[in-house]
Amino acid sequence: ILADNLLLTANRKKLKLTDFGLAREETVTEMMTAETGTYRWMAPELYSTVTLQRGEKKHYTNKVDVYSFGIVLWELLTNKMPFEGMSNLQAA
Repeated sequence: ILADNLLLTANRKKLKLTDFGLAREETVTEMMTAETGTYRWMAPELYSTVTLQRGEKKHYTNKVDVYSFGIVLWELLTNKMPFEGMSNLQAA
């Protein structure tokens, strides 16, 4: 079981991490993307019970990407899905 953005080469010897077009250069943009990802791999600060005003965006840093990458590494080491046995909502 692997995250959808982890791809194996045909000979199954190399793993490639992809972003499906959501990545940007940090120096070019001021804010992180609003498209935050999948619950099982998302950093806790991306979950919020605060209601945003129309047009308002959540503020977070690239540390959320470090958290997600850590979950991916854990997944690769254990060969288990993050928060296995929980629904996506429970994982959130």
